Amino acid sequence: MNDKFLHQLQEEPNPEFAKNLRQELTQSSLNPKKTLNLNFQTSTFTRKAKLAWIAITLVATMSLLLTVSPVRAFVASLITDISGQLFEVTDDYPGSGNVTIIEPQILTLVEALTVFPHEVNLPTYVPSGYSLDEKYVQVYTGKDAGFLADTIEFTWISNSNRVSLIVTNRDLNSAEVVAPNSVEEISLDANHPAVVIRGGWDADKKVWTNAYGTIRLRWLAGDNTYELSGRDLQQLTETALSTLK
Repeated sequence: MNDKFLHQLQEEPNPEFAKNLRQELTQSSLNPKKTLNLNFQTSTFTRKAKLAWIAITLVATMSLLLTVSPVRAFVASLITDISGQLFEVTDDYPGSGNVTIIEPQILTLVEALTVFPHEVNLPTYVPSGYSLDEKYVQVYTGKDAGFLADTIEFTWISNSNRVSLIVTNRDLNSAEVVAPNSVEEISLDANHPAVVIRGGWDADKKVWTNAYGTIRLRWLAGDNTYELSGRDLQQLTETALSTLK
């Protein structure tokens, strides 16, 4: 199976989208009888260069809207907090097609854990048949890493599939854009809620899809955010639990 669609690069907000949204909001605030017809709820991630951590935000849109006082409450209401993580759910994808490429350092496991400036709890359990690729660990550190700084990715490979773990110490304070009905909350244990995210944005076809059955499981532990990617939720949950012990 090919999960290339999850590894697309970040798409920046469309200026025309932001302009139209501001106009509708302004008109709505001036005329309370007019219904604002927007199908927003919360935000997503698309990914590229084998990395699932490229957040797509509506920062440009929000900076335009916050100049209108009635809009502030409306914008805040669009953001949903699930397990301490922010999401914006939408049928549409306000991307312009612009991309940013950031190449990681490719290091061995020992080198990567030495270079990465934060403690990482690797899983003590992995699904049967999977082995860690200790010669191919991707690390994003320093100024050249841009918005991906303080991120590291590990990959476990089987004969026909793979599981990846991304750990970041970045402050993920912006909402991720996700498709409707693609996000749900579960509990790893009594102290660690987690978010299950199914599918992603196919940048080639310009649609949300889960045709490849890809699942991401994300949780917070200490100062780090962890995300496992694979196709079996039970296996991902068991792997995630082993990082907490």
